[in-house]
This record gives sequence, C-alpha cells and structure tokens, in this order.
Amino acid sequence: MFAAAARRRDTVPGYIEKDFRASLVLNALFNGLPIGHPKLLFNR
Repeated sequence: MFAAAARRRDTVPGYIEKDFRASLVLNALFNGLPIGHPKLLFNR
C-alpha cells in the first residue's frame, strides 16, 4: 500500500508510511478522546 502510494506521488515509501502513522496519532489525539475530556487545540 505504501509503495503504491509512493509511486503515484514519486516519493519514498517511508515518507508515506510516516505521514500515515502521524495522521493516525493526530486523529486519536484530537478526535479519539472520551466525552468530557478537554479538547486539544493548536495555539497560533
């Protein structure tokens, strides 16, 4: 899966995998918290 995406984007499969895993972690942090738990926000 990562190799196919890397070929389409003309990049290294490791970069695609890193972005995929980072997206999973960010999704869990921002959307996977229990109800009533404080929300995480980016500070500008």
